[in-house]
Amino acid sequence: MDLYTQFKEPHFQKEPLILYNIWDIASMKAVENAGAKAIATSSFAIAQAWGYNDGEMLPLDQNLWFLNQIRQNTSLPLNLDIESAYSNSLDTLAENIQRFLQLDAQGINFEDRKEHTLWNIEQQAARIQTIRATATKLHKDIFINARTDIFFSRNNAYNRSCKASSRTRRCIQRSRC
Repeated sequence: MDLYTQFKEPHFQKEPLILYNIWDIASMKAVENAGAKAIATSSFAIAQAWGYNDGEMLPLDQNLWFLNQIRQNTSLPLNLDIESAYSNSLDTLAENIQRFLQLDAQGINFEDRKEHTLWNIEQQAARIQTIRATATKLHKDIFINARTDIFFSRNNAYNRSCKASSRTRRCIQRSRC
């Protein structure tokens, strides 16, 4: 079974797929040795391990180099936390997605954060469509976990939950995630 199928199938089973976030080769090996079905990275933990803050402060080339080290050291399916893919335009997004996909990841976490705010729904839907188009162009299957960072806002918890549900539904409708 190929790695993409090996990663995708457990998402649709009775028992949930549990992904443990790793931040270096040692944590990856510990998770792998504990019987994990896949490896997932944490942008926050990786940035902190390298002495940077989260939010794409870790330089892209350094992040790609490190994620490649993870890929080279595991045979399990790999889910990469790519934040917003270090991009403020669709062209840059496509270029960076191509670079991330060269790491042979089976899944990505993709945020809707834009500096100190969020992309609007239409923009984020276009960004997700760009990821899909780039993957298709490269003949690459990718599982996209499109997440909202509305929980970093200062609204009360109930309000954030309602907004997150609304954003998610609207994004799915517009981008067919």
